[in-house]
Amino acid sequence: MGKRETTTVPSQALYLMNSDFVRAQSEAMARRLIEDKNIKPRDRGAAAFFLAYGRPPSKEETRKASDFYQDFFKLAKQETSSDSKASFQAMANFCHALLASADFLYLN
Repeated sequence: MGKRETTTVPSQALYLMNSDFVRAQSEAMARRLIEDKNIKPRDRGAAAFFLAYGRPPSKEETRKASDFYQDFFKLAKQETSSDSKASFQAMANFCHALLASADFLYLN
């Protein structure tokens, strides 16, 4: 039985960060979260954790996710006057961060 390495391979992490496929999946995930009328806007971060990891976020992860989203929304808002476009960009980038993380790659 093989044993999984304890570290990630840099090329694998770079692929996840730069892949057009992963970017497209991140955007599809964001679209799904935003368009689902059963998910309230304030619950989208937790729903994203469930989709990516099959678990709820910890309190620290919730705080960091909220900070990430708010910071990215402010940056995106400088580029567009549309709140919906800025919200989508922030959510897509948040989803991309989840899908490119080591938590997504390895089962603990």
